[in-house]
Amino acid sequence: MMGIATPPSSAHAHVISFGGSRKHAAVINTNVPPPLASIAQQHANVHQLWGTRCENVVQTIVHRMRRFAKTSQKAARAVVHAHTPTAQGNAPLFFASITSSVAANNPIAGDLAVTTTMKKKGRASGITPASEIKTQFEHFDANGDGTLDFEEVQKACARLRLPSSDEYVAELFEEADDDKDGKINFGEFKKYVHKREKLMSAAFNKIDVDADGTLTLKEALKAVKNIGLPANEADARHMIEILDRNNDGEVTYEEFRDYLCLLPRAQLRSNATWNWLSISSDKVCSAPRSQPFKSLVCGGFAGMCSRIISAPLERARLIIQSRPAGTTSIGGALVSIVNTEGPAGLFRGCGVACMKVVPSTALQFAIFENTKDFFVLRRQEKHMTADLSVPERLLAGGLAGVVATAICAPLDTVRTQMSVPGSGLKPGAGVVDAFKYVNKTFGWRGFYKGLGPTLGSDLVGNAIGFFLYDTFSDMFRNATGRKPSPSEKGLLGGMSACVCMTLTMPLEICMTRMRIQGCGDNPILYKNTVDCLQQIVRKEGAKALFSGAGASYLKVYPQIACVYAVYEVLARVMAIKGLNAYA
Repeated sequence: MMGIATPPSSAHAHVISFGGSRKHAAVINTNVPPPLASIAQQHANVHQLWGTRCENVVQTIVHRMRRFAKTSQKAARAVVHAHTPTAQGNAPLFFASITSSVAANNPIAGDLAVTTTMKKKGRASGITPASEIKTQFEHFDANGDGTLDFEEVQKACARLRLPSSDEYVAELFEEADDDKDGKINFGEFKKYVHKREKLMSAAFNKIDVDADGTLTLKEALKAVKNIGLPANEADARHMIEILDRNNDGEVTYEEFRDYLCLLPRAQLRSNATWNWLSISSDKVCSAPRSQPFKSLVCGGFAGMCSRIISAPLERARLIIQSRPAGTTSIGGALVSIVNTEGPAGLFRGCGVACMKVVPSTALQFAIFENTKDFFVLRRQEKHMTADLSVPERLLAGGLAGVVATAICAPLDTVRTQMSVPGSGLKPGAGVVDAFKYVNKTFGWRGFYKGLGPTLGSDLVGNAIGFFLYDTFSDMFRNATGRKPSPSEKGLLGGMSACVCMTLTMPLEICMTRMRIQGCGDNPILYKNTVDCLQQIVRKEGAKALFSGAGASYLKVYPQIACVYAVYEVLARVMAIKGLNAYA
């Protein structure tokens, strides 16, 4: 107990309590007069104590009234959902009648309930009134001319720290600008909002776990951790602050919708939480745990498409490279295949090639992207620029190639056995027959024949290939002022692949010959990679190290161009890289 003067045992002491509790009671002794020198101090203490306690009482009342209003709102929604078939549409009106009744009996609670109703707290229903859409439209329409132009949308994105590049805003206009006149009128904006209402409300409700219509610091933090990202309370606080327009420490659906409206559709569908964390932080955020799997899927599908397209030329290349230089041409190899095996022979080994290229390409892209992300985060920790150095890019590409090759080498060996005539397999033999033949003839080690030159080839090829692809993309961006489109990235990827192939073709020749030696009619001639290279140069000349170059170029360019183009399209659809894709 705190007192102004020590209370005596006399019955003339008065106890003044604040907030209805003796815990904070002030005891004033009215029996013994205080010294004259302390009268002023006592009066000051009384006023200070009264002020503090009264403030606490008011805060307690306001807090309890807010809780009462919030409870009333939840009860109203429960009644609506229990008795009204169209609960989502009628809940606001029904709640308005309830809060009016509350206000009639309790003015303070009524005022608070009206405030709550004005914020329209409640689980996002996916139905936004036209008046709210109009308010949001006017918020974006800076010059008030009734349309949103490119610059206004860019500024709206910049206010929320979203990307404001031409590429990013153009993607939003592609969805919203129906008449393609370069401006979004209110009708188009309303249609745009309604088309994505289901996605926006789903994104909000997924984070709003207690279904109270607001996103709190605790819910934001939990949402980030649910997608596998490290975060703390400071990160969550920044997430709330960037969208909380009225600074009440919570984010309503209306406030969250402003942000969701400015996300591309794929990002809204897949990365609403990740992107929310990204725009609230000055540092590059690591990718959620779902991203590596998406990279695997995109890379695998892209590799399969490219392999099917290039299968005939790949078959011709293997035949040319497996024979002495100058003995077979591209046309001759293709004609020979059709004459002896029919048109279906052009695709012999394509099935096993797809079995190999799907995991191989998938691993290459996933490892390359994740290794680059690792280097970016490492640079960030050291307060360095996010631009990767040449050695870091080469290492990321080389590591992707080596790991993918080591895992997929058995499939590559089987593919070679099926594609080269005279390998010992009977015509029409399938994948299972080829596996059995290699295992019976050479044992399990036979699946790794030629692994040395293969690893060397893929290490150099992937390191240089991915590096050149990034370099060519940067050169294109600097020259045109924009990022290349998926088709343009495919062309740049094909160029980088041709440069790499020229550098690694001697190792490819060596790899092919070492794989087929000892099979069927092919004698064992080479001891190792160096011996193979020396014998080819000595017997056939250095030109033989580039035999089949024409077929290789014809095959590699469209194949790799297809890989990059398909991968970039799928990456955009599956929202890989999040907002970093627009950096």
